Amino acid sequence: MSVEPATQCDAIQPWLAAHALGEADEDPTPLAHLAACPQCQRDLREYRLVAGALPYGAPEQAPAPE
Repeated sequence: MSVEPATQCDAIQPWLAAHALGEADEDPTPLAHLAACPQCQRDLREYRLVAGALPYGAPEQAPAPE
């Protein structure tokens, strides 16, 4: 029995977020789904945009004197 595509997309969302941050393992199951799913490819692009903006989201801080 195969998993419905929408369910499969939902199931790999945490993996996509980790992949965008360079923290996901090279699991062949989500990689195969990603290669064939335009929606998950768009989601990954969006996650990468957010990941790229993260360093600019924190307020500037002066280093501690030590």
